[in-house]
Amino acid sequence: MKNLIKNILSLLTKLLRKAKKNPRIAAVIYSVKNERLFGNVDQHERMLADSVRVDTYHAAIHKYVSEGDTVVDLGSGTGVLSFFASQKLPKQVYAIDHGDIIDLASFLAKKNGFSNIKFVRTHSSQFAPKEKVDVIIHEQIGDFLLDEDMVRNISDLRDRILAPGGKILPNGFEFFIEPISLNPQRLTPFLWDQNLHGIKFDAAKEWLQGSLNKIGKNKLFQRLLPGDASFFLCDPASFYSFNLLTIQPDSLPKKFSILKEIVNPGSMDGFCIYFHIYFDDTLFIKTDPFEKPTHWLCQLFRIEPMVCQKGDMVKIELEIEDCTKVNSWKIGHSVLHADLKDKVEV
Repeated sequence: MKNLIKNILSLLTKLLRKAKKNPRIAAVIYSVKNERLFGNVDQHERMLADSVRVDTYHAAIHKYVSEGDTVVDLGSGTGVLSFFASQKLPKQVYAIDHGDIIDLASFLAKKNGFSNIKFVRTHSSQFAPKEKVDVIIHEQIGDFLLDEDMVRNISDLRDRILAPGGKILPNGFEFFIEPISLNPQRLTPFLWDQNLHGIKFDAAKEWLQGSLNKIGKNKLFQRLLPGDASFFLCDPASFYSFNLLTIQPDSLPKKFSILKEIVNPGSMDGFCIYFHIYFDDTLFIKTDPFEKPTHWLCQLFRIEPMVCQKGDMVKIELEIEDCTKVNSWKIGHSVLHADLKDKVEV
């Protein structure tokens, strides 16, 4: 009996793993996880406290939403972006969210006197209004830019319901991955570099790199807090940019090869991932570690520190197997020193 149960569980596990590889099923699974995450009020408190985010969205919505428009707010959360849109007296605002938080948004709308907002509890893929819409507002932006399935969700809505000449706020994005040197006073040693009162942790490196454990694999990246970063070793330049008015999900690359020259010599402690968000040329949000902090904290992929000299070339290989599963992202790098005599690969 035990063997039978074991075999059944093994079969179910294999079927689940296979199912997860199906893009549609994977999207549903991610949607459920996302609903749970943003169903917590504390997540929304962080976003509402982000004045860079809130003020820029407010300015963009008041610039591009006009009286008589039909507007969709995708992933409305507490409803703040719908409320900003409603202030411009559009014909109709559709606030879409598939989580319980939409009940709070509806309650707040009544308390604030907004009467032209219709709250729809559904996933965006199931939303089909009778009329075409003039503006799609969204904030489907994760800490890794792509990890909230923004491209797939927005392009689906765009192709089905956006009127010709309609607007998407925001629509332009630039993605960055930059070699960075960290503040030595804020640098946390790797676990395997610790030696505490005679207790050595160097063996942890071998264990964490084992193929079966998950403890190390689930922490590929760490957040960069304000003050953690010291300087970029290269001149920042985006490795990928796109516009939601034109991009198709299938066109999103899965592999990137980036070559950068060291202009600021120092210790290369890892690679910083961040992005820029554009409503237009004058309204934008930058999540760089040296800009005013936002709730999107920069992400750091740490490496063993490596001293780099001016003129060295750094090649970065980024592979994104599944944009919604950050643990599937892979980063490799190699350094070609300026004297061309010594090449180091990791």
